[in-house]
Amino acid sequence: MRLYNRPDAWKKDSMRWNIYKVGVVMDLTISTWGARAKLNPEDLGFTDVPEIVKLGHKELMQKERLAKINTIVSQAWAYIYNHSFAFPFGDARFVSTNLIDEVIARMNEFKEQFDEAVKEFIDNYEQYRNEMIEKWRIAFEDILTQQIGFPSHTKKEELLRTLINKYPTSQQLWGKFGFDLSIFEISTPEFTPISKRDALAKTEQAPVEAIYAKKISEKLDTFLDDVVARLRGMVLQTIGHVKEMNDAGNLGGRTIKSFLKFAESFRKMDFVGFDVDKQLDELSKKLVGAEKADFGSEDFKKELQANLDEIKEKVVNSDIILGRFKRNIEQETEETV
Repeated sequence: MRLYNRPDAWKKDSMRWNIYKVGVVMDLTISTWGARAKLNPEDLGFTDVPEIVKLGHKELMQKERLAKINTIVSQAWAYIYNHSFAFPFGDARFVSTNLIDEVIARMNEFKEQFDEAVKEFIDNYEQYRNEMIEKWRIAFEDILTQQIGFPSHTKKEELLRTLINKYPTSQQLWGKFGFDLSIFEISTPEFTPISKRDALAKTEQAPVEAIYAKKISEKLDTFLDDVVARLRGMVLQTIGHVKEMNDAGNLGGRTIKSFLKFAESFRKMDFVGFDVDKQLDELSKKLVGAEKADFGSEDFKKELQANLDEIKEKVVNSDIILGRFKRNIEQETEETV
């Protein structure tokens, strides 16, 4: 996984603003073996399928054998979702510049764990497969007993061979697992200015480019609206919890630890610029420096509420936040031209 070098300068032509300075797009792709096979009546050699035979997708492996791999996959997805924003193109995620190194390092850790878990599974694959086949051997005996009155050995082995053929080889399994993180720079589309004569010769191209540029701009505007809404929600939810604990006189170590963790995470994710660093620092210091007796003091509660109200007031107006962010981006872009 590598981070591409950034160009020295950008031209501000078709787009009103560029966001390349504040983050990158990451695309996490994870593939695993589904360990399931679809069985049809003809696969099992039945013409009239007995009611007990439930056709469709069958498990080829006990779930616990793949549990370690699936847990790592779930943790990796949860981490990147919690440290990024949905990007409006494809299934990629937008990661703030402040979090790039941290996210890459954590994804490398997940990849190492994933690769180790996959190797462990494949090393034991034959054993795991034989365990499952034995379970199916018993199941087929029951099915045949209910269908024809006795467990036909020949028919049972025929059914088992059909099922066994659904299993990939150990070598084929390696190709069914993958963990890859792709990282992309963000570059808004550039459209080369043309003369009136050239424009007349390309009567269809110019309108298409204009429409495309407009759609891209609208998607990015929607993306920023979503980012602001999520960041604002993070703040309001956290200070709401602190307020609830403060009002009830239940402030303690757990709430303080949770707030400090939030404050650190928020600073790294906030590439838009909510401008609440000072307020978060003051509130963090107040909480960390308070004695247990302070939490029951009415004066302390009022001061804390004032801090919370100040933070809330700064994050509720998304129009101001977005306007300031876009003006900053435009100014920086103009300076590089």
